[in-house]
Amino acid sequence: MLSGLTTALAAANHEHKLQAAAAAVCAMGLAGEQAEARMQGQDGTGSFRTYLLDALSRMQGTELEKGARYEVR
Repeated sequence: MLSGLTTALAAANHEHKLQAAAAAVCAMGLAGEQAEARMQGQDGTGSFRTYLLDALSRMQGTELEKGARYEVR
């Protein structure tokens, strides 16, 4: 999933491929956190995947900017 998201963002931002790749990794991480927060005791890996896709499809740029975790070196 991450490679597909990275490819899509890099294609849409071909002038800034490194930033696009970083945004993809941050978006996937944030979506993973949101998906995990939705998990219930009876949920399994299929539910997690659905929640992850839901989180990615609903994610707004401002939400990504606010929730992204990264270090600048």
